[in-house]
Amino acid sequence: MHEIIRPCKKITKKGARLALFLLVLLSSCSTSMRQWKLKCNKASSCEFTGSRLYLPPENEFSEVEVDIIKTSREKLIYLNAKGLEFQAEQKDSSGHAILPVAIHVDDQEHCYSAFLLQGNQRILLPEKACLLIISSLLDHKKVTIFVSNRSTVLTNEHFIAHYSKLT
Repeated sequence: MHEIIRPCKKITKKGARLALFLLVLLSSCSTSMRQWKLKCNKASSCEFTGSRLYLPPENEFSEVEVDIIKTSREKLIYLNAKGLEFQAEQKDSSGHAILPVAIHVDDQEHCYSAFLLQGNQRILLPEKACLLIISSLLDHKKVTIFVSNRSTVLTNEHFIAHYSKLT
């Protein structure tokens, strides 16, 4: 004789909807791993060849993207506002808008003045700040950038592998 096995409880439409809702809720709360990404631009002339190593914003609320741009001549780091514009706090002697930027490496704070570019959505970091950020990330140190009431934590995820392709 075969015995028929029956479930203890019958799944109702209400129970199925609740399970589906919880599944959607939990999957929407999980965050994907934030990591550096590399884009290369190969041109026919070496003078126009460049690469972009960038770290997307931490979340939709931090709204700061970090760009390392390598051209044939130099490496520059930009901070990009993905939402509200940056607000200039002062101007230098040439009349250029500048913003204070604090870079925390582990527990040490380093302060710089950075240029706010036209459109108020992009900041160019000074060379010393760029060198500090890059060397700290290569040394696996925790780097956090504070600018204009915003902050972003720079992850080391894929940084060294991609950075080695820039140089």
